[in-house]
Amino acid sequence: MIIVSNGHHKFITGMAAAEAYKNNVLAGFITAGYPTPKLRRLIIGLKLDRYAPIKRLLQRQENLPDVFVHSLWLSELIYGITRIIARRVPHFEADYGFQFYAWQAESIVRNLPGRIYHYRSGYGRDSVQIAKQKGMVALCDHSIAHPAALEYLILNGGKLPPLGQDGPINRLWRNILKDTDQADYLLVNSDFVKETFIHFGYDASRILVLYTGIDDRFLSLIPPRSYPSFTGRPIRLLFAGDMGARKGGRILLEALMRIRDLSWQFEAIGSIDPSLRNDFPDFFTDERVTVTGHLPWDELAEHMNMADIFVFPSLAEGSARIVFMAMACGCYVITTPNSGSVVQDEIHGKIVAPGDVDALEAALRESFLNQDMIPAVGRRNANLIKSRYTQSHYGNGLMTIYKMLMEPPAYLASVEKEAHSKKIEL
Repeated sequence: MIIVSNGHHKFITGMAAAEAYKNNVLAGFITAGYPTPKLRRLIIGLKLDRYAPIKRLLQRQENLPDVFVHSLWLSELIYGITRIIARRVPHFEADYGFQFYAWQAESIVRNLPGRIYHYRSGYGRDSVQIAKQKGMVALCDHSIAHPAALEYLILNGGKLPPLGQDGPINRLWRNILKDTDQADYLLVNSDFVKETFIHFGYDASRILVLYTGIDDRFLSLIPPRSYPSFTGRPIRLLFAGDMGARKGGRILLEALMRIRDLSWQFEAIGSIDPSLRNDFPDFFTDERVTVTGHLPWDELAEHMNMADIFVFPSLAEGSARIVFMAMACGCYVITTPNSGSVVQDEIHGKIVAPGDVDALEAALRESFLNQDMIPAVGRRNANLIKSRYTQSHYGNGLMTIYKMLMEPPAYLASVEKEAHSKKIEL
């Protein structure tokens, strides 16, 4: 039996719990603020679901009976308060919500039966030791590059630091790293993440790779797609996420500012780092540019469905699900290896070196000048996601891993060897 601990917000461990339930191996799903039946009825009765933050809360619901859910609302409250303080108080480290969540999770782990404790990094802490004392395998789910690499990647154009050199990390990231260290196995969502951990000395045999793919709910929201002629209209570009240093925002704006001789429109969905608005005022007042706030999934799918090219020049990710979403909507994709995606150069779009403005500009120009291939690539991308990267594909891969971890050591060693050669991925 599996205990899954999700932490705050919607995370892939929620999908893991749903798949564990579907396969009759779920013991319990621990999570912060969850839309319980009473809360869902209240929200719908008061018609609050028309507001984007409330929609996002409702999207936390997973496809499993509420009796399996252990919702930690007090942790959600503390987490929200500390985030507000962190935005207003310099150097305030918003670790208290994580810490309180882990403290609440301890008693649940102590009282639930289980053979595997599948927990999200940063939210395990002492609950992991309780699970181990009960004989469980500790499987830590980590979804971004090694914490000691993050700042260096951002400041150095997506390049890893020299061997033996660690970047600075705050208390929150130190605790996240402690969770990865105390795990029996680390489950990561891309080969890129695995490479960053190996770079810092982790044993490759402890690291399992499973690409997460797309939530069934998002796939159901994608409208039918058409590819209108490019004659007489500009290329429609889209970026989604928090546009800042880590996701290559400055590199993207510099590249687009250079392309004045070709016809394009650009939409950014999400937040914009204030420094980018200050440094590129002409860009954000350009009539070709639209900035949209964060959108619920149904609206995001509609906007992606109208875009020709999804541009995501990230310097440091885990495996950016937003890229999978854009591919599922039929977008041609331009991204970097550091996005941790499954995009292959010249097959699903373009892969450019992280931090390289010249390379990104060249990829954009080449795509504009060969626009006739965009529909074919977009259809190929949508078919790839629907045929290999759905929730059920993720679930099958996860069940293989769960079975592997519950088998005797000799069997486990042989399966790990095979998994290492083939890379367990969707």
